[in-house]
Amino acid sequence: MTNKLLKNKDYTTALPILEDLIQKAKEDKVVGANYMAVLSSSYGTALYETGNYEKAIGLLQEQISTNINATNNKTMNLLLGNAYSKVGNDLDAFLTLEKFTVKNGKKEEVETVLKSLYQKLNNNKGDYNKYSASLESEIKEATLAKYKAEMIKKEAPNFSLVNLEGKTVSLADLKGKVLVLDFWATWCGPCKISFPGMQAAVNKYKDDKDVEFLFINTWQNEKNYEELVRNFIAENKYSFHVLFDEMKDRSKSTVTAYGVRGIPHKVVIDKEGFIRFESAGGTADVEKIVTEMETKIELARKG
Repeated sequence: MTNKLLKNKDYTTALPILEDLIQKAKEDKVVGANYMAVLSSSYGTALYETGNYEKAIGLLQEQISTNINATNNKTMNLLLGNAYSKVGNDLDAFLTLEKFTVKNGKKEEVETVLKSLYQKLNNNKGDYNKYSASLESEIKEATLAKYKAEMIKKEAPNFSLVNLEGKTVSLADLKGKVLVLDFWATWCGPCKISFPGMQAAVNKYKDDKDVEFLFINTWQNEKNYEELVRNFIAENKYSFHVLFDEMKDRSKSTVTAYGVRGIPHKVVIDKEGFIRFESAGGTADVEKIVTEMETKIELARKG
């Protein structure tokens, strides 16, 4: 109901409903926190659009500083930045969007506002290109530090799986290469929305003989799953090296050996056969995926 009200720009009607939902989420100590970011984004929008800028700032500040889902949410950070500007606080608006950018990388919509604020704060005399280059350097350093902190080292379970051409591919045969494993299924929405980004990452490393991407198709219950996979890859023109996991006896499957509990699930293995990174979940942000894959691959390459 509230989504429809917001879509129709009926913010005044949506406000009390969202306020009540926020209160109920706060009182629910079991799952309430899971809904706070989404609810706060909607409530913050309604507050902003009805001119309640100070209240919107208070709400968004609290969520962005305490809720990781809000911290990395582009809409909420933009909303907070715009609310700051509405009350004449351009510096805090700038700092909010700068912090978001360093943590999450450059986003066109955010950078447009950031550039405008930079010029305004510097009376149109600042060198934005120089600032942008400096910001890019900060982003790379922050990204590198983030993924370095996530590095692990454990032996990767061996596997021997058949690819689309009917050839057997094993982990042992690929020792000496950095491997990226992407566990997926044709029915998995989050897997599929991340594929344009993964294709961009594959393209980036297509001439690097020391890096290999393997897309392990798993958890398919359909009898004709091989046909479904072939058609999906062909229709989308993906140049993925697809392997078929053991489907009948899951106790013998690679997805089980790797302890995967949900897909998409990505694993980066170094040249010595050690798992260095594991991550779950999907995103449609192509640039974010490429940056993540590149950073992890280069860190794994160094060992």
